[in-house]
Amino acid sequence: MKPSSYIFIGLLACALSTGALAQSQASAPKSTTLVTLPGKSSDSALPASFAGWQKVAGSRAATSPGQADPANADLLKEYGFVDSENATYERGDRKLTVKAERFSDTTGAYGAFSFYRQPSMAKEKLCDQGASDGTHVLFYCTNVFLDINLDKVTAMSASELRELAKAIPKVAGNLAEAPKIALYLPAAVRENAKYVAGPIGLDKLDAPLKSSQVDYSLSPEVVIGKVRSVDGIANVALIQYPTPKIAQAQLQKLEQWGKSFKPVEGGMNEFVSKRSGPIIALVMGEIADTGAKALLSDINYDAEITWSEPTFNGAKDNIGNLVYNDMVLAFMIVAFMFVVGIAFGGFRVFMKKFFPGRLVDRPEDIEFIKLDLKE
Repeated sequence: MKPSSYIFIGLLACALSTGALAQSQASAPKSTTLVTLPGKSSDSALPASFAGWQKVAGSRAATSPGQADPANADLLKEYGFVDSENATYERGDRKLTVKAERFSDTTGAYGAFSFYRQPSMAKEKLCDQGASDGTHVLFYCTNVFLDINLDKVTAMSASELRELAKAIPKVAGNLAEAPKIALYLPAAVRENAKYVAGPIGLDKLDAPLKSSQVDYSLSPEVVIGKVRSVDGIANVALIQYPTPKIAQAQLQKLEQWGKSFKPVEGGMNEFVSKRSGPIIALVMGEIADTGAKALLSDINYDAEITWSEPTFNGAKDNIGNLVYNDMVLAFMIVAFMFVVGIAFGGFRVFMKKFFPGRLVDRPEDIEFIKLDLKE
C-alpha cells in the first residue's frame, strides 16, 4: 500500500473519532452540583433596622436551648434549635423587644410557633403564619421563630412587622417545607393545633395521648388540637406514620388503649378513631359520639404524588437529536472526503506538471511485464 493511502486512512479515523466525541458530548446530560447550606449561620437572624426602628447595641445571643428558654430547653432541642437572639429596637421614645429563635428547618420553627401560641391569640397574616394577643405577637418565617413585645399597638404596627419579616434571612428548598399534617385537621381545630416533633413535646401537652401510645421508634408526626362542643372540651389528634401498613397495626393498639376511657362524673369521655391512609385520627374527651364521628368524617388523607421521572426527553434520549447528530457527522465525513480528494488530485496534477517522473507516474512504477505468447 502506498504511503498516501496510510495518510488518508489515518485522517479518516481522526475525523470519525472527533465526530463521535462531539455527538457524545452533545447528548450527555450536564451535571449540576447542588450545595445545601447548613441551618446554622454565624449571621444575625435580626436586621440592624427596619421601618425606622434601630437595633440597640448589646443584643444577647444564645447557642444552647437552655439559654434561650430554660423551662423548655429539651423541647427546643427536639425541634432542632440552632441559636437565638434577644434584641431591643428603639424609634424616638418608643421601644420594642424581639426574640428570634432559629431552627434547622421550617418544621422546627412551626413546631415552636404552635407550642407558644395560646388559644386566646388572634390569627395574623405575618410571613408564614402569625398570631397576636394585644401587644404580644408571634410569627415564623421559614426556620426562624419570632416572639415580639410591643410597647403599644398602632395603625402601622402590622405594616412595620411585615417589614421586619421581609428582613429575616430565610432558607429555601426542602428546609423551607412546613409539615402538612395539620392541613388535614378541620378548620375549627387547625387554628390552635400543636405540632409535635417527638416524645418530649407530646408529653408536655395537656392531652390524654402520650408518647407511650404513639411509639416514636416508628417516626410518626403528631398534631393535636382542641375543639369545644356542647358537652365540654375534646382533643383531636392526628398521627401520621411512614406507611399505611404501620398505621393499621398501630390503630389496633390505640383502639385497645381507647377502651380504657370511661365517662367522667356527670359527663362523658368519648374515644373514636379512624384511619385514612397512613394517618390515624382520634377524637377524645367531652363530646357526643355523633359529634366525634362528624369531626372524623372531615379528616381524609389525600396522597401527594411526586413524579420523579423526567417528563420530557433529554438530549440523551431524544431520537431526533440522535438523527440530527448522525446527519451532521455524515456531512462532516463527506466534506472531509471531498477536501481530501481535491487535495490528493491537485497534488498529483501539480507533481505531473512541475516535477514529471519524480514522484508521480515514475517509469518504474508503471512498468509491467509483457509476455509474448504468440509463439
